[in-house]
This record gives sequence, C-alpha cells and structure tokens, in this order.
Amino acid sequence: TTPYGLQRAIEGEVERKTGKTFCPPGGKRLTVFLDDASLPLVNKWGDQVTNELTRQLVEFSGFYFLEREKRGEFTRIENL
Repeated sequence: TTPYGLQRAIEGEVERKTGKTFCPPGGKRLTVFLDDASLPLVNKWGDQVTNELTRQLVEFSGFYFLEREKRGEFTRIENL
C-alpha cells in the first residue's frame, strides 16, 4: 500500500463541501476498513508513511496533501 494510493482512494469517495473541506455524498458517513495495517511500504528512513497518513486522518479528521504542488495544504474530511 502506498500513501498516494490511500489518499486517492479516500478522495475518490468524498465530495467537496466548502473550500478544502470534503464529506461523503448525501450526508452519509465514511467508514475506512484497514486490512493488514502493518504491511505498508517502508521508506529509506524506516517510516511507514501510509500509517502516518492514516493517523492524521483519524486524529485530525483529514490529511496533508502529498502532491508536490499542494504539499502542506490540509484537507479536512467530515463524517468519518
């Protein structure tokens, strides 16, 4: 599992609400199922970036963009 794959999968299930805030369509709740959370790719520093992205999603209700041109911008996901 790559961090970009996880981010794109979540972004594909939500729609823009306002600005950088997204939510599932129709006022529904988004449930994310994680299978084998200990298996994401490990980078050269020993980090599992996919797990860090998941932690941000749970702890802060969103995540920071990974794409170079948007890096550092925070995306809020409501109704998790």
